[in-house]
Amino acid sequence: MLYGGRDEITGLTLQDPYNIPRLKGLKDSYLDVRIRQNDGKWVLVEMQVVNVPGFEQRVLFNAAKQYSNQVVKGEDYGMLEQVVVLTITDFVMFSDWPKIKSCYRLFEKDLIVEYPTNGMELVFVELPKFTKTHEQAVDLWEKWLCFLKEAGSLEMVPDSLAEIPEIKEAFQIANYASLTREEANIFDNKAWWRRDQKILSKLYEEQKTAYEQVKTKHEQVKTKHEQMKTAHEQMKTAHEQMKTAHEQAKAERDKVRQTLRQTALALRQSGMDNARIRAIMGITEQDLRNLL
Repeated sequence: MLYGGRDEITGLTLQDPYNIPRLKGLKDSYLDVRIRQNDGKWVLVEMQVVNVPGFEQRVLFNAAKQYSNQVVKGEDYGMLEQVVVLTITDFVMFSDWPKIKSCYRLFEKDLIVEYPTNGMELVFVELPKFTKTHEQAVDLWEKWLCFLKEAGSLEMVPDSLAEIPEIKEAFQIANYASLTREEANIFDNKAWWRRDQKILSKLYEEQKTAYEQVKTKHEQVKTKHEQMKTAHEQMKTAHEQMKTAHEQAKAERDKVRQTLRQTALALRQSGMDNARIRAIMGITEQDLRNLL
């Protein structure tokens, strides 16, 4: 997956998935294989079956821990070698990325220029995106992915894969009966760990669903509150409009009454009697008394 089949490995260690941290208080790491290359660089290989919460952060944590653990107190940072983390997942991590393999390194975000020191490289291989069968596989890396996907369901090694000695040996190692006691213990621990992760993942999904339901109900209540608030504001606006209209109508009535009073006074001053004034203005005796 990384070097096209070239022989780059000088040392390989199978790691217990329940690896005890070096210092008390540090998070557990779940590395499956740790590889030392000819040039001194490290490759960490992990296979992940269940997509558990925080898995992406865990990959970064393991890479950073392997990178920093190369130097002890008092040593030169120049001794740090590159760390490559190869993560093979049995689930899709990047749904918007169509390729099976993806590689992440440090780049300047605008110029897309790589950081001067390539300290860490994260490589992901998503098995669900690989759809070829062992009959269709051509390249070496494709044959290895066929092994990873089909080893558990095949009773014998297909000829197309058996022609590669390492894959044939891997099929033999994959048989539980051929494992050493130490390897069997690691295998069992990993199986229990996977089951635990599935339970935790299910619990997480249930809690997530419950949270989403509560969140939805909260949003509904919030929307109802906003609607009631809007209705209240509309009623308040309508009340203010009615109050303004009432005040305008009162002002108009007062203006008309003042005009009628001035007219009645002017007619009286001209010498007219009340009967004549009522006839001209078209009002009653009571109306005239109110005006005057």
